[in-house]
Amino acid sequence: MKILKKQLIISNLTKTDQKIIDYVEKNPKQFTTQSIKSNAVKIGVSSSTLSKFISKNYESNYKEFGFMILESLLSNENKTPNKIESPYIDNFTKNSILVVTETSNKINYLNIKRAKEFLEKADSICTFGEGMSKIASISLGDDLTFIGMNVYTAYTLLDIATWVDKENNKSLCVVIFSKLMNKKNTIKIIEQLSKNKISVIIISANNNVNLLPNTMLINYETILRLDKWGDYSSKTSQMFICGLIVNLFVEYNENNRTTFLNEFVNDKIK
Repeated sequence: MKILKKQLIISNLTKTDQKIIDYVEKNPKQFTTQSIKSNAVKIGVSSSTLSKFISKNYESNYKEFGFMILESLLSNENKTPNKIESPYIDNFTKNSILVVTETSNKINYLNIKRAKEFLEKADSICTFGEGMSKIASISLGDDLTFIGMNVYTAYTLLDIATWVDKENNKSLCVVIFSKLMNKKNTIKIIEQLSKNKISVIIISANNNVNLLPNTMLINYETILRLDKWGDYSSKTSQMFICGLIVNLFVEYNENNRTTFLNEFVNDKIK
């Protein structure tokens, strides 16, 4: 199944490039369920090598690359005369559509606008995600950085505390992704941030979060934790919310590009 060849940007592949392609072609479904580190170990390369391969050959990041593989799998299944049943893809797609639909229907869009206002007022922004929510944290951080905002991605609560001390005397905003929002240390640091008049945006499936001064909540829907789909539904909703927030900055981005950035973007589009 030639999932990757037709999307290649360049044709002069290295041995390492071919090694990665061969692995993905043989294990496409498994690839989309694993972290970049886990896949890199199985392929026999470093995470940075895998990331560079994706960027160089497909002009994508790891997340977008995974979605591209899923789309190719679905397309191939639909075009195959003797269609092979794929419960994995069917369930993944069905549940992804379900949670995005439910989140879209029930989300308070005024909170998305308010989150943008929190971020705009900040001189420095920190994103943090608990567990698998790190994916959304990294994605939002990357997107806001591209827009031109000063963003730091924290991987631990200690990172947040260190960042606050480093960025002292600035207007700060912290974005916290947490499906359950029930960990004592996370709640404790939010209390400290609020006490120090630091804005906090909480993105969670828990709609009973105790909101303090300078904090706000964006609540999303998730399906029950059945088999392995519970975690996927949470990540899907979080990424959907990231997209909503970043989309509000698109006009800002286009109107405030530097000359150099404008030339780069225009050349890339051509």
